[in-house]
Amino acid sequence: MRLHKRRFFKVLVLMLFILPFGVLGQSEDNVSEINKQVFDEDQEVNLFDSMITEYTKAIELSPDDPSPYFDRAFVKRRKEDYYGAIADMTAVINLNPVDSIAALAYHSRGLFKVKLKDYSGAIEDATKAINLKPNDASYYSVRAISKQELKDFYGAIADMTKVIELNPNDASNYVVRGNIKNDLGDTSGNISDITKAIGLDPNNPYYYYIRGVSKGQIKDYYGGIADLTKTIDISPNYDGAYYVRGLMKLSHGNSTEACIDFKKGVELGDEKARELFESECN
Repeated sequence: MRLHKRRFFKVLVLMLFILPFGVLGQSEDNVSEINKQVFDEDQEVNLFDSMITEYTKAIELSPDDPSPYFDRAFVKRRKEDYYGAIADMTAVINLNPVDSIAALAYHSRGLFKVKLKDYSGAIEDATKAINLKPNDASYYSVRAISKQELKDFYGAIADMTKVIELNPNDASNYVVRGNIKNDLGDTSGNISDITKAIGLDPNNPYYYYIRGVSKGQIKDYYGGIADLTKTIDISPNYDGAYYVRGLMKLSHGNSTEACIDFKKGVELGDEKARELFESECN
């Protein structure tokens, strides 16, 4: 009943902590606006090629300026040229910039290595970034997900605990740590962390959903049903919620209500719900 939670968490962390760069020295708001314009999903590939050409010219004119290397790397990332992006970040590191820029370059290179599933390399780069700038939560997060992939769950939990220490009011950090605890078999610890996330973000339907799934893992079906009901209250068409709630109702013998949930799942296009509705409710 894990329902692909691990894949979600990996994506979540990368989305939370990959930074928009643009030209170094821009304010964060300006850089974000630049990236909205530059990295629009609907832009044609030839636009990215043109941008790479322009950044390459800038590098030729000012080879000791790290800015165009950063910009070119993140255009290459959008083209999924992770090896090229890594090469650009390596060039920044070789320029021996000030610590904050070097830390950012190691962090960015580590993110690209995660995309290539080079988790050992990502851990090495994240560690170098942490050594240069030990109070940046995003660096620990990348190292945590890399350790999780290599099944160093205790190390991953330690890193996420540091993230929470540095950023205690971000609910998603507790969810990520809870997921790692779940990988370790600590379902109760997972539920505890998700409960903390709900305390910080009580209107997020996904948090109730994953807590409900986790309660189902330890056969707390009534608790799981209550959480899934809360998910549905907040988001009535939540993908998979009726199917999972129906499974829990079926598990403690309430087949009538389970079939009502499976039927609703069928109406929403849930094929798993359809399979159970056809096998259990006809």
